Amino acid sequence: MRGRNKQRPGRARQPPSEKLCPVLKDVLASEPEPRCTFPGQCHFLHDPAAYLAKKPADLGPRCYMYEEHGRCPSGLTCRFGASHTTPEHRSSEGDPEKWAAYQALRPTRNALTKDVQRQLWKRRYDFSVSNAAVQRFDRRPSSAQRGGQRQRPGRRPAEGTGEAPPAQNGVGPDAPMTTPETAPAAAAGSETTTTAATDPAVPTDASVATPGATAAPAPAQDAVSAEGPAVADANTSPAPGAVSAAVGNTTGPVDGRGDSAQSTVCSEKPIGSHSDTDFVKPRPAEKKKVDWQDQLYLAPLTTVGNLPFRRLCRRLGADITCGEMAMATNLLQGAQAEWALVRRHHSEKVFGAQICGNNPGVLTRCAQLLNETCELDFIDINLGCPIDLVYQQGGGSAMMRKRSMLENTCRSISSVIDIPLTLKMRTGVFRGANIAHDLITSAADWGVDMVTTLQPRTDTADDTGK
Repeated sequence: MRGRNKQRPGRARQPPSEKLCPVLKDVLASEPEPRCTFPGQCHFLHDPAAYLAKKPADLGPRCYMYEEHGRCPSGLTCRFGASHTTPEHRSSEGDPEKWAAYQALRPTRNALTKDVQRQLWKRRYDFSVSNAAVQRFDRRPSSAQRGGQRQRPGRRPAEGTGEAPPAQNGVGPDAPMTTPETAPAAAAGSETTTTAATDPAVPTDASVATPGATAAPAPAQDAVSAEGPAVADANTSPAPGAVSAAVGNTTGPVDGRGDSAQSTVCSEKPIGSHSDTDFVKPRPAEKKKVDWQDQLYLAPLTTVGNLPFRRLCRRLGADITCGEMAMATNLLQGAQAEWALVRRHHSEKVFGAQICGNNPGVLTRCAQLLNETCELDFIDINLGCPIDLVYQQGGGSAMMRKRSMLENTCRSISSVIDIPLTLKMRTGVFRGANIAHDLITSAADWGVDMVTTLQPRTDTADDTGK
């Protein structure tokens, strides 16, 4: 390839037998001699004097970490180690107060813990919330609703045919809308009849009806109200199970407000004033807000925007920073190299992570994982990567062509995280066919808080500037 230095010498790798064991590299003079965790099986060197004899010369006489923070965690392996190494091949004491203050800052965050990594390796991490969200917002017809016909996933009926996509489990764009007037009649043959058939404490008309007669199902409100006089005439109190079943399985209007969107299971009959906390479920945490007004945002830069680069930009005036593009699949597999892309320095006041994937399931599970295990202020979805390996698998800018899948992804992620969701996209995929303006207008309805970056080039233009 033109411009590549093919004559560059390869990087020589140091064998483990010439590297100092991590247990011995940073030992203070006042500490006892540590013992290797894997005695007899460790492949590293355990002789500090032999290691220092083969170690290259130091790059300078002063160590920045030792002077600024009171101690250097690299110890004997530091290339400026002459300033904090004793003749006994130990690390100097330094300034314990400055080192304790530095450690309290937690300088590097969002590291992958071994516990979470084992759960990801063994597939024991709980992603039930993400899986339920993806299924709830999936608007594709199932195979049974398509009549057993084999169709491409996500295919929609052609315009002008008059065919509408069926609703899944009564939920969908064309599902019959349930109103307060139709809710009692719709629930009469399902909820009330099932309760009366399964609960022996609830009186039914079948016990007094003549053999062979078929009684028409009554509305749910009439069934509940009809039980009251019958019980009162008998001067008996209904069983607790009967009251809870009758009240809990009623889907009609409650307190005259006509709120029949959710069925409520009550443990006891409400007495006196009644609140709506059991009908309107509050969110466990309100979404965090990020102030984007008049803030300098450092866009994510693959292979450039690493943690040292972001620290430098933060010192030069950047207000909001974002990590490099991380593949959602590798994050879910617990790859340490990929998790290094979401690490955060304590100087980054507002920091976000950018993820890239090709389907709602992977992206939603990855967003839930990062939201629960990392300190993030927002999560960004990459819709602009033009790399062939990513594009051919349906990720990056290819997701801009899949509007229904992108909608499902945004809605699902927004429902499982408590931080803002942002997008990074291009103007389009093909030259002369800009679609970003259509997606941006719909993104707000999908739960997206902001489009942080809009590259004024299409995918096919790449970085040519055309």
